[in-house]
Formats: sequence, structure tokens, C-alpha cells
Amino acid sequence: MKGGENNKMGQGDLSRIRTNIGAFSALNTMNVINKALAKSQLQLATGRRINTAGDDPAGFAIAKELEGKAMRYGQALNNIGDGLNLLGTAETGMVDIRDILVDMSVKTIQAASDTLSSDDRNKIKAELVQLTAEIDDIVAQTQWRNTKLLNGGAAGLVNLWVGPETTVADNQMAMTISASVYDTNGLGVSVATVNAAVALAAGHTTGNGSVTGLDATTAWADTYTALSGHTELASGDYTIRIQKVSAASEFRINVWDDAGNQVYVDADNATGTAALAYTLVVTDTLHTTIDIGRGITLDLLSTFSDDTERTFDVEYTHSGHSVSDSTAAATYLNSIQSAMSTMSTHIGRVGAYQERLLIKEDSVASRETDVWAAYSRIMDANMAKTQLDVTKFTILQQSAVAGLAQANVAPSFILGLLGG
Repeated sequence: MKGGENNKMGQGDLSRIRTNIGAFSALNTMNVINKALAKSQLQLATGRRINTAGDDPAGFAIAKELEGKAMRYGQALNNIGDGLNLLGTAETGMVDIRDILVDMSVKTIQAASDTLSSDDRNKIKAELVQLTAEIDDIVAQTQWRNTKLLNGGAAGLVNLWVGPETTVADNQMAMTISASVYDTNGLGVSVATVNAAVALAAGHTTGNGSVTGLDATTAWADTYTALSGHTELASGDYTIRIQKVSAASEFRINVWDDAGNQVYVDADNATGTAALAYTLVVTDTLHTTIDIGRGITLDLLSTFSDDTERTFDVEYTHSGHSVSDSTAAATYLNSIQSAMSTMSTHIGRVGAYQERLLIKEDSVASRETDVWAAYSRIMDANMAKTQLDVTKFTILQQSAVAGLAQANVAPSFILGLLGG
């Protein structure tokens, strides 16, 4: 009913009193007004223009679609917020790494001066070892919900869903947080480490004896307590000669570099009191550990039945950087500077992602508001107009009640005819 206008009612004949058509018409009008009043009062109570699908079927369907889209925009905003937090985590890790690299560059410049002694440079190296270890820790610990952000590959690629629709191209934003591993090896700033691979020399066989093997797989890090008399090995081939001596269970151990110079040897079961020498005699056990220089150890499992010499090659490489002299320190400094430049580039890239997400956040928030506005225009009641309708229908309700009362007594004039 729109204000009660233009309602078609049956017209009664007041001379016919068995059926009071006027009262029925008044009652019907009152019922229509009551329904309209109840609907308006419900709209005031809920603040919604459409409270059931029957109020406006098409409007209800459109509004529900708009509501779903607005909620998807809201989740996209949450994703953007998570993305900004993730980028903040990555940025913190990157900035910390770059700050450490700055400290390392200062220490390396100090080591590049020939005013320092070898002992001074060893102390600087020890500090650099700890700084690089901290870089590796930062790379391992910079995570977002158990996903490492600075170790490259798939772990360094982050996809954010930043829109309300299903199309990947239009709603997904891909971010490359780390294109490579940012640990000390990835940045090229690792401090010198020692790696050795051991194998039988070409053309040498076990002969009549039986050499059960050298450990050919282990890499040894240059984390050591320097032994008196040892010098750090240079890169190249080394030969270990194992020769049986007179005693049934003793073997003579010698090591030469590829220039024929002997190398100091240490063994865990050398006979006598002098464990460090160019030539060691070791007792035959199933496990003999031979040290051929600053913590580089070889596990020798051997059994010999004659005096035949056995020669092995040790392929040795020296990886990482050193500050052992001014030249090495200068080379290391260049690598640190390159790593600093790399980190600055990636910090800038993370900052660009952050800037883009902040712009996108404002844009998505604005579109979410527009969708909610469209939803509100369909679903929400105009409270001022609804209050006017309630007032109007309340007055009409009172009027309908009065009209019904009059219609109920209208046929009573017939009694005058009957009494006459």
C-alpha cells in the first residue's frame, strides 16, 4: 500500500444488513495499513530497507552480490597488510646484513694496512668469521610464517592476492624478495675455509697390501686451533706416502706438496712424544686421524702386509677470502663492497614493492567503500523517510479503526424502519 490511495473496495448497500460490506472494506483497509506500518517499524528497528528476499527480490540478489564483492575487497586489504608486514620483515633482515657488511669493510680496511702484524690480522679474521656467521644466521632466521625470505629460489618469490576477482593476471601481485641466497657464500664474502677431497693417485694401486680407504667426501672448515709449526696450505695437489717400517704394526707417514716440499704432519696415535713432525710413525689401528695442516684431517683406514709404499693425492682448494696480507685484504674489500651494492639494490626493490602496496592499499580501500555504498543504497533504509511512513501509517491506522467502528454501527438505521 502506498499511503492507502487508490484502494478498490467493494461497495455495499446499507439496506442489506446481513452482510456488512462497508465494515469488511474498512477491516481490509486497516489490515493493509497494519502490514505497511509493521514493515516500516521493522525497517526502523533493523535499519534495513530489505529484510527478506520478498521485500525486493531483484534488489536483494544484487545487494548480496555486492556484499560478497565488498567482503572480497576487505580480504584483499588484509592480504596487502600482510604483504607490507612481510616486506618489513625482509627489509629488516636486509638492512641488518648491509650494516654488518659495513662493519666488515671497516675491519678489512684495517687489515689492509701493513702496519699490522700477522697476529693482528688473525684477530681481525676471527672477528670477520663471527660477523659472517651472523649474516648466515640472519638469512636463516628471516622468515614469515615459516617461509624463509632471503634464501632465494621459490622461497624468495611471494605471490599476493590483492583483488576481489578470480583472474590471476589482474588480481595477483608477484614479488621477488630474494633472487639469490643472501648468505655469505651467495654474497661472495665468506671468510677463508679449507676443503679437501682425497683420492687414489692415478696409476697407483693397492698392490699386495690392502688400503681400505681415505675419507673422500668430507669437507673441513678452517675453524681450528693453530698447531705450532703448521702453515696454511696453498691450493694444489698433495701426496701422502704411507710406508711400513720394521715393527709389524707401525707405518711411516710423509706428506709432500706438488713442488716436493715436505709438509708438517700430526696424527692422533703417533709413537713417541713429538706428535708434530715432517715424518711420523704411527701405530696401525683401524682408525688413524692424520692432520696435514691447520685442522685439515684425513681419516686413514689401512692394513699393510709388506713394505710397499702407497701414494695418494689430496686435491686441495682454498675457498673464501683472507686478510692474511694487504693484497688479500684489498681483494676481500672489493667483494664486500660488491655485496653492499647488491644488498642496497635489493633493499631498494623491497622499498619499491612497499610503495606500490601502499598505493594499492588506498585504491582497494576506496573501491571497497564504493561497493559498500552501492550495497547500502539498495539494502539500507532511509531512516528519515521511514520515520515519516511510520507516523503516516500510525495516523491511518487510527483512522481505519474509527472507520471500522462507524461501519459496524451503520446498518442500525434500518431498525427505524422495522420499528415503524
